[in-house]
Amino acid sequence: MVRYVDASESEHERLERLVRECAARHRLRVEVTGWARKTYDLFAPGEDARDWHLVARIESAATVTGEVRVFDERGLGCAHELAAALEKAFPAVGEARVLREPHPAG
Repeated sequence: MVRYVDASESEHERLERLVRECAARHRLRVEVTGWARKTYDLFAPGEDARDWHLVARIESAATVTGEVRVFDERGLGCAHELAAALEKAFPAVGEARVLREPHPAG
């Protein structure tokens, strides 16, 4: 398969763009932590406008591992879409994986 990659965009920039675009389509909020190794947490709105729930997490290593972690059903659609995008955008990702895990807060 031939992959077309924008050479002016680094892998980290490409990952961040993919995460933000996918999250926007699914109406999820993105919070980024870290500098060299970033973590992208995706939040879905709760019933109260100020209430947000962590539903998925992507780490910068996803450019190699293709792993997307899901903690809540509301993050599944975005996680599947993002996993497919990782397979197309990053040659090192053979087959991306959506991992269903318990919520990190318990």
